Amino acid sequence: MREEMTVSGKGGRRSGSGELARLPGQALDGAERGLASAAADVAAGWVRFTPPWIAAGTLPVLAESCHLLWGGSGTAPWAAAGMALATAGLTRLTWRVSHARNLIGRIHVSLNTAMSLGWVTVATITGLHRPVTDIWLYGAAVGAFAWNLRHTLHGTRDDDDRLRSWWRTRAEKASLAGSQMATIEVGEDRGRARLELAEGQTVQDVINHREVIAGMAGVPASGVRIQADPDDASVAEVTFVRRDMLRQKTLYAGPTHVGGLPTDPHSIGTYEDGERLEIILAAVDGGEDKEDQNAYHVGIGGKNGAGKSGPVLIITGDRLCRRESLVFVIDCVKKEQTWSSLQDLLDIFVTDKKDAKRLLRAIRDRLVPVISSYLGQRGLPKWRPGCGIPAILLVIEEALALDDDTKEIIVDLLRQVRSLGINMIISGQRWTYDAMPTSARAEIAPMQFGCGSGDAAFLLGDLADAGANPEAWAANYPGRFYAPLPGIPAERHLIPLRSDFADPPVVGRLVRPHYVHTEMPQLFADALGEVWTNRPVWPAPDTTSTSQQKGWIPMTESPAPAASDDDSGLDDALFDPAALGLERDEDPDVQPGIDDEVPTLGTFSFAPPPPRPKASPDEVRQAVLGLIRAWGPGTEFGPTDMARGLPQHAARSRSVMSRMLVQLLDEGVLEEGGRAGTYRLPTAMAGHAQSPTRG
Repeated sequence: MREEMTVSGKGGRRSGSGELARLPGQALDGAERGLASAAADVAAGWVRFTPPWIAAGTLPVLAESCHLLWGGSGTAPWAAAGMALATAGLTRLTWRVSHARNLIGRIHVSLNTAMSLGWVTVATITGLHRPVTDIWLYGAAVGAFAWNLRHTLHGTRDDDDRLRSWWRTRAEKASLAGSQMATIEVGEDRGRARLELAEGQTVQDVINHREVIAGMAGVPASGVRIQADPDDASVAEVTFVRRDMLRQKTLYAGPTHVGGLPTDPHSIGTYEDGERLEIILAAVDGGEDKEDQNAYHVGIGGKNGAGKSGPVLIITGDRLCRRESLVFVIDCVKKEQTWSSLQDLLDIFVTDKKDAKRLLRAIRDRLVPVISSYLGQRGLPKWRPGCGIPAILLVIEEALALDDDTKEIIVDLLRQVRSLGINMIISGQRWTYDAMPTSARAEIAPMQFGCGSGDAAFLLGDLADAGANPEAWAANYPGRFYAPLPGIPAERHLIPLRSDFADPPVVGRLVRPHYVHTEMPQLFADALGEVWTNRPVWPAPDTTSTSQQKGWIPMTESPAPAASDDDSGLDDALFDPAALGLERDEDPDVQPGIDDEVPTLGTFSFAPPPPRPKASPDEVRQAVLGLIRAWGPGTEFGPTDMARGLPQHAARSRSVMSRMLVQLLDEGVLEEGGRAGTYRLPTAMAGHAQSPTRG
């Protein structure tokens, strides 16, 4: 205020007078604010210090009421006995429930309970007469003043902060003398606290004594988790969990962000504290407000039956319902057992180890350079939505069962494809040094499900020492896992979660109505070559097939081939005597008699007949048109069906059949079928197909 007056005075006499004129008003406002603050402090003090005095004042009212009810000679003995037992019971209960306080606090609150109720018992029998009233006056005043003294000297912090009081008497037992604990939050079955370490102590010391802390807290060893503060090495966050919070099963509810993009999140599970886990595998531009997120790959570990396939199916189902996304799946162990409900929607689904190696090698050697060149020509450092090519989700289930050469290809892909829009999900049971190259673990973000003893550290590393204990679950609690993933705050890495229960048939039923087909770019098809053109084409679920052959779409029931003019000479062609080396019977009506001499027919040869000459392209086309005519209008078929249905001399590879069917499609002879890569004969064009000379 003095500075304000001086500055104003420099501006002239009138200005100084004006400021001086306003000073009394400013002083009055300041005084009012000070008075209001003081009044608030006094009110807060009353709220803080009056409850013990109010409680003391209610004791005579309670005692006189009980005396009027039970003070008679007939009821007084019974009332005295009952109230004595109640006093003893409540005192015992007070001692038990105040275990979080220090020893002096427990004695104080328990003694307060015993003396208060003991006085009420005596006053119930005698009534409010001296010296009972004198005892109440002195005792109530001393008791209320004792509570006020505790509030004054210690505040409410120690009384309200149960973990602080509890830790003060136990820090030395955990070899962490001098450290201080402060409660962050306390729930019914879960508590979090900030542990400030003394000089010379480290977070690793806390981790080393985790089981001692768990024993003192009365919780399982896995119920104590220690997380280092990323900003202060002398601080750790300690979480106490009293009981299993992951018992609730959450059923898979269907794909999320339908019609969205690969950059939209996937919701795959629920944390122990009820929060949902959402992850994004693709690279995301954070804009001006947020940090950019790099793309990453996921490695999933866990025992057989631990629920590893749950997140894989959820993420795959999401990608199948989004734009600009292709899905390649390799599963050489469970195969259709896991993927039958989605197999016909997958762009590539491989169940043979040799085919898996060919696919991965084609991606590494041909597709990766093509995508890299495509993005480089457009000045894009990484794949992004709308760049002209789709992203790829590459799932490799039970990758540890593949041969060493294939694993080396996987390692190369993990290193190369992160910025190219290819996200990999790799699952396996034991990620030991001999099962998967250590270089692979350096390139993935882990999800660790229940595992065997000693296996958790292979994926979780130091997190296993800090309290992550999936070994306690094994395969007995499927769906439970830890997820220290990019984009997830470090303080949540130690919180276990449970994946949504994704039963494969249910996933297929919920995903199929929202499926979004993404066309395979010609750029990708050319790069993959025969891996794409000769890929297995899988049937939709519940499709009836009379063939035991897997990996192709079975033909539906079709009517018998209709008779045509070209069939008139069929019998003659099949039963031509000249073709059998016999002379034609000039007079078939004349039959030989029983006594006629039978001429010698010469020698017989059991050698296989010579191979039929390979059909010319025109003959192949005629055979294709004839087969299409035999199947009839409306029957869906693919290149593999065509190759299997043709005679041996006319059959060609799947790629040749594919090109021929595309040509017939362009000519209008065929139309596209209901599934990708299938065709059918339109009813209106049936007559054209019946003419083998068309084209």
